Amino acid sequence: MESTIQELEDHHVQVYRELLEVLDELYLVRKGLIARDKSAMEIRRQLQCSMAMTSPMAKAMTNDGKLSSRLFDLMRQNYDEDGYVVRHQDEKLRLVSRLTEEREKYGKLLDRIKPVANEVRSWTKDEEIVGIPEKTQDSGLGSKEKFLEEENEVLRELLVAIIVQSGYQGTNETVDEWLEFLGESG
Repeated sequence: MESTIQELEDHHVQVYRELLEVLDELYLVRKGLIARDKSAMEIRRQLQCSMAMTSPMAKAMTNDGKLSSRLFDLMRQNYDEDGYVVRHQDEKLRLVSRLTEEREKYGKLLDRIKPVANEVRSWTKDEEIVGIPEKTQDSGLGSKEKFLEEENEVLRELLVAIIVQSGYQGTNETVDEWLEFLGESG
């Protein structure tokens, strides 16, 4: 008899855990999210178990003694902490979704900038640069080269500043290659 009760309790726990896992999947589908963080789902299941235990504890509070008030205080504290964890997990899921979107944007921007970077690398000193003021073109080859060197130096400094200020230094191999190229050519 005792082993049958134990088997039934074990079966009940297993079925309840499966139910919670299915409810988690349903929650994620409704929110349009993907479960990447298993610990977040475990915390969610613990919250659900905690809420399931609250009802039997409330039924157990039949007397008006100290035990009853202590149990009520513990339940209130548990409820408050559960609410905090739920809010925290919702915020975490929102931030993970936003991070995923921003990574996708970053990848698209990186794909768009690669051809430009390759073109910049392929430029040679012999190519004619559009936009040189008239007075430098007419005044001879020496001042044209000087103007180009100054322009290139300003562009190098600007590119390095943009990369460093935006925080992309060390985040991507392509960006690091640009910095290395700019350092060598400067």
